Amino acid sequence: MGRIHVLIIFSTLLGQLIASGQEKLNCGTDSKVFFKELRGTLPNEAECTYIKKVKRTLQITLHICENEAGSTGVSQAQINSALNLLNSDFAPCGLQFTYCLQENMQDFQFNAFKQGDHEEQMMLMYFKPNTINVYLCSTVETIADGPVNGYTYMPGPGTKDILVISKAGFGTSRTFSHEMGHYFGLLHTFESNNGTELVDGSNCDVAGDLICDTAADPDPNGNANPNNDCNYTGAIVTDSNGDYYVPPTFNIMSYYPNICTCRFTPMQYNRMTSQYQLNRSYLW
Repeated sequence: MGRIHVLIIFSTLLGQLIASGQEKLNCGTDSKVFFKELRGTLPNEAECTYIKKVKRTLQITLHICENEAGSTGVSQAQINSALNLLNSDFAPCGLQFTYCLQENMQDFQFNAFKQGDHEEQMMLMYFKPNTINVYLCSTVETIADGPVNGYTYMPGPGTKDILVISKAGFGTSRTFSHEMGHYFGLLHTFESNNGTELVDGSNCDVAGDLICDTAADPDPNGNANPNNDCNYTGAIVTDSNGDYYVPPTFNIMSYYPNICTCRFTPMQYNRMTSQYQLNRSYLW
C-alpha cells in the first residue's frame, strides 16, 4: 500500500470511525513504512509528563467532490464544525488549522474514490503544495483495506501531504482528528507491527504504539459496547504475563466507538509536535 498508513475510520479512524447509522469502517492509514524507516528518528518521550507546545497555524486546502448532479452533499456548517473539532483536539499542543482554500471538484468520478484508480490523477488536478490537502469523497477505498473512513500518509521522506476522508463522518465524528494524528506520526493504540505492548507498560517504548501513556490495547476492532462511562465491556483478555487489559476507550487513535473517543494523551501530543518540527515544518 505504499506509504499509506493503516485506519480510523475513522477512528477512523479513525473511526471515532463510526458514522451515525452507517456500517462501521476502519482507517486506511498504513504504518509499516513508518516503522521501517522512521522509528530511529523518534525522540524518547517516555519520561515526558508535560505537553511540549508549538505555536503554529497550518493551512488546509479543502477539496470537495461533487456528484453527477453537481452537488457536494456537504454543508458549510459541517465543514466549519469539522475544523472547530480538529482545532479543539489539537489545541493543547498549540497546532491549529485554517482553510486557506475551499474548492469543489467537478470531476465526479472521484466521489466514489478508489486509491489505486484515482489518487495520482486527483493530485495532479487538485493539489496545493506546502499545505495539507484534504479530499472529501462520498466513499473511500484503499488498495490494501478496501472501504475505509479515511487514510493519510505518515511523516517522512517522500511522503504525501494528503488526507482522503469520507464525507459521512466529516464534522460529526473524529475521523478528521484521527487521520491528522496519523499525518503527524501517531500509530493506532492497538499497533502490533513492532510487537505487542504489555499491560504493565514495561515494553511501552519499544512495542505497540511506542507511546507509554496510552494503555495497552488488544482490540483492533474496538469490540466494546460502552456504557455511559465508556468503560470497556468487550471480551476479557490477558497479555502474555496474565495481566488484564484495560483498553484506552477514550483515545482518538483507538477503534472504539465515536461516542467515547475524545482525546489524545500528553505523549501523543509530544509525538505530533516532534514530527511536525522534524518532518513537516515546511508546511505553510
